[in-house]
Amino acid sequence: MIDRLKALKKLDRKRLDATLMRIHGRPSLMVFFNLVLLGINSLGRVKSTAKSLLSKAGLIQTDSLTGASHLQSLPLSFENRVFNKNLSVLIVCETSIEQCFRYRVKQKLELLDSLGIRNHWVDWTNYLEVNNQINFYDVVIFYRVPGYPKMLANIDYANQLGKIVIYDTDDLIFDRSTLESYYDKTTGQLSARELKAVFRGADLYRTAIERCGFAITTTTALKQSLEQVTGEGTVFILPNGLDQTTAKVLASINTVKQPDRLILFYGSGTKTHDQDFALIAPALEKILANHKDVDLVIAGYLTLPDQLNRFSQRITKLELLQVEEYLDVLAHADINLAPLAPGLFADCKSEIKWLEAAALSIPTVASATQVFKQAISHGENGFIAGSVDEWYQCIDELVSQQGLRLSMGKAAGDAAKARYSIENNAQTFVGLLSEIKHQHLQNSGFSQFDPGLQHIVIVNVLYPPQAMGGATVVAQNIVETICADYSDRYHVSVFTCDVNNIYAHQVTEYEHNGVSVTAVSVPVGPDVDYREYDSQVGALFAQFIQYKQPDLIHFHCIQRLTGSILEAAHDLQVPFLVTVHDAWWLSDHQFLVDKQGQPVNELQSSPIVAAQTSDQLQRTLQRRRLLTSLLNKAARVLAVSDYQQAFYQKNGVTNVIINKNGVDTITLDSGPTEPTDKVIIGYTGSICHHKGYYFLKQIVENNAFKNIEIKVIQFNLNEPRNEVWGATEVDYLPKFDSKNMVDFYSQIDVLIAPSMWPESFGLITREAALVGIWVIASEAGGLAEVIEHGKNGFKFTMGNADELTDILRQIDNHPQTYKQRTDQSTSSSLNINTVEQQVKELVDIYAQILN
Repeated sequence: MIDRLKALKKLDRKRLDATLMRIHGRPSLMVFFNLVLLGINSLGRVKSTAKSLLSKAGLIQTDSLTGASHLQSLPLSFENRVFNKNLSVLIVCETSIEQCFRYRVKQKLELLDSLGIRNHWVDWTNYLEVNNQINFYDVVIFYRVPGYPKMLANIDYANQLGKIVIYDTDDLIFDRSTLESYYDKTTGQLSARELKAVFRGADLYRTAIERCGFAITTTTALKQSLEQVTGEGTVFILPNGLDQTTAKVLASINTVKQPDRLILFYGSGTKTHDQDFALIAPALEKILANHKDVDLVIAGYLTLPDQLNRFSQRITKLELLQVEEYLDVLAHADINLAPLAPGLFADCKSEIKWLEAAALSIPTVASATQVFKQAISHGENGFIAGSVDEWYQCIDELVSQQGLRLSMGKAAGDAAKARYSIENNAQTFVGLLSEIKHQHLQNSGFSQFDPGLQHIVIVNVLYPPQAMGGATVVAQNIVETICADYSDRYHVSVFTCDVNNIYAHQVTEYEHNGVSVTAVSVPVGPDVDYREYDSQVGALFAQFIQYKQPDLIHFHCIQRLTGSILEAAHDLQVPFLVTVHDAWWLSDHQFLVDKQGQPVNELQSSPIVAAQTSDQLQRTLQRRRLLTSLLNKAARVLAVSDYQQAFYQKNGVTNVIINKNGVDTITLDSGPTEPTDKVIIGYTGSICHHKGYYFLKQIVENNAFKNIEIKVIQFNLNEPRNEVWGATEVDYLPKFDSKNMVDFYSQIDVLIAPSMWPESFGLITREAALVGIWVIASEAGGLAEVIEHGKNGFKFTMGNADELTDILRQIDNHPQTYKQRTDQSTSSSLNINTVEQQVKELVDIYAQILN
């Protein structure tokens, strides 16, 4: 970082900011602004601390921070956000100022813990992690974050998802005009460079606030200033309070005060309090002159006024201390001083200085700001002072009267415990969250989760608009049918894989046809579909479960997502069931064909059989043990066909029942297809060996068919193309959406599925049979179960070229026969489940498990 800064030394500030934004996602001025608040003086230390901050923020992963990863091709707007049964809260925050982090972040976490509300915090500079965590919480609080582009992208993302978005600040950092007026009086305390950072920071903070629908703050004056940005009625006060840190210090401090000395204490957290302290310097000069037993302790940043230099032997200046050490020093004082120069800036300050001393039973003399006047009952639990004479009189009374010091300190402690306890602040917090949620639901039209519904999560490797393969169609059909026909019983969410995102383990939530879909990206690689375990995906899914709070999870194809997600469900004690669509759970060969495309022995549970085709037998056996153990933890394992049930039972998975995939009811016009005398044969499988594409192509090229044309769906095709296989014309068509397959069926007379692996089901063959299209299919698993040979189609032995050649010749020789639809009544009697029938069986299974 330092070397890069040196290399950039000759660049002007605009180019420096742009370069640092590109390198680290955090411009130089923001670094300087936070360092001003920390009181860093020398440029060398600025560089050192900047490096520390950037390293701590995890910004060294420069390739991952080149853009807002969630702005991909997936749709992001929500029209139907349903808020969970129990709220959850994420705090995205600035962490560089310890006192602010303690009071505005750690205290909120304590309050939320005491309320039983799930919560988490993340540093705002970790942009990708912020993006991920937004997906798992209902309420997102942005504390003291500046409006840089990537931060605004994350705020916008939270808004797009319909989250409750709240800005939190405990200081007037966003009002440039007030800051300019205030710092104009602090001549010499900040350099021109530092002032520029402060004012630029104000603009950035205001930009971030403008993107948030609500705000939380500490004082009435701050509330009024914030409402000028967010709107009237959108800002709520949550005061700083007592916390576990205070309790820890109180329990650990052994306060032994000097019997012959009396200590006045002043604490300064930034370099900008010289003008505040100057208000009381004349009074202190008089006190120190009149009371020889009084000493002054100053903790933090302060330029001592000249008039006090003659008392330097009785003045102790301490460095800026961390919270616990600061309180330790304060506990040994007798009187606490809290001067603030009058004005809006002071009225926006909270009562922390009084509160910390009160918790330690130490009396405070404070300026007459709005908040101090609200907290302090003058003469009872503290003193309020305005003029120099008033400051002198109040301090003098406390110095002269030990009994008053003790009684006032005790009264302050009692008041602090009564008004600022964790219990009181927790009730304030939950109350304002409830009101904010009420306003958000009213304004957005979103709804609260109906407690009368049970929540089902459907998991599949893909989900629209990412759609490919029969399992995706099945999962979508199940989701949409439950939503349409069983909305009085179930609420449905989806978890899937994001194949568009090149950054691994990034989460995106979107809405598809009114259903919330959460997608996670995974590491790419040659084993992406074989990989059995990914702990990071498992951890993200665990967060998803904790957020969504499902009653039941229904897993379908989970390659890429891996078995880690089943482990997460089991660990969190959420019942689940698994629909097995292929052999992925039991075999290295998902489609039961080896690398040469030859069928493997189906007894894949045998290590001896597995060894025949395994490249790494150790991993093969470990993988199978892990995945079968997870299957055995499922409440049910569902097979989609008779064949699939028999296959899994043969391999030792005993808790398998049948739930045959449902098929959409499609109606086609009767009569021939396009105005051609040739029979049009359609192929819909992938262009790959195991689907039989090359097997079919070779047969067609080796025969001079005169009355056959072929149409092929090619998944990655943008525009139609054509070629010739031997004497046969072949048209390639772009992929059809599953809901528009009727458009493809209307163009063909015969569907062919020459699969080279034992398919578990065969959705396409069943759809075609139901609409009266002739079907040719290999007897591979459940693929041809729907065919009555010679009546609605033809079966052939898997991989038998002679049998398929004979079938194609018969069609070629009798084209008019096969250009007519089959007897659809015959097809409809073949025990094909409709989607509605499948889902009816499923909801009965769900009910058995849930009850």
